[in-house]
Amino acid sequence: MVLGKKIKYLREMQHINRSELADLIGLTYHALSKYETGEREPDYNTLCKFARYFHVSTDYLLGLSEKTEYISVVAEAPTPQDLKLPILGVLHADRTLLASANFIGELPVPVHMQGDFILQVNDDSMVGAGILDGDYIICRETENAQDGQIVAAVKDQSAEPALLRYYFVKGKRRILRAAHPAYRDMKLLDGYRVAGIMAGLIRKNPPEYHIYRDYLKMSGDQDWAQVIEIAGSSGMQPEQVKEILAAQIEIAKRLQR
Repeated sequence: MVLGKKIKYLREMQHINRSELADLIGLTYHALSKYETGEREPDYNTLCKFARYFHVSTDYLLGLSEKTEYISVVAEAPTPQDLKLPILGVLHADRTLLASANFIGELPVPVHMQGDFILQVNDDSMVGAGILDGDYIICRETENAQDGQIVAAVKDQSAEPALLRYYFVKGKRRILRAAHPAYRDMKLLDGYRVAGIMAGLIRKNPPEYHIYRDYLKMSGDQDWAQVIEIAGSSGMQPEQVKEILAAQIEIAKRLQR
């Protein structure tokens, strides 16, 4: 029995119509109709809502297990506080993105952060965008992205973690760009595809001071980084620094003449 038929079967066993079920678990009638007819598959969050409501496992709904703990009493709809998103690890090329084999854990997220999965950052490739090593990035699953959005990109036919990159459209080219000059641009056609767009960020630990120093080093040469740090630590604004430099340069020119 396919997923849609199982959802319809369980709903009818509860003696409720589509409108009632849609309201109870926070869906539209149109969306539920498409799930039941098989025109569309629910994302991970919605699948969990069905499982919690009907008191069955997600494996049962997906056809991975025939065991069910079905209870005839109507269960309460899950509250937003119950919502958790899967954290994706290494992606297996022979499985769909949100297959359980790709999960390395799950994380509760605030109700206003709508997403389908989470990536944990494990490098400094997006530090220029304020995204640090160890951050958790909430993503919405989609294959379409707008120019300038931060996307989760996956490489087909390989067992690798997803990449977090800026997505740029350059004529017919689709570019994946890090927010760090040490990382080269990649073409989307080089085996990559967009799997989601960034919807939010969760940071468990505050950034340490070395993040700031590393950013200064990244933004230019070491000597200039020291100049910027000294000016900033003295409370000077960029306009003040420019005025002082302009005045000193003018004095030097006069002395030369």
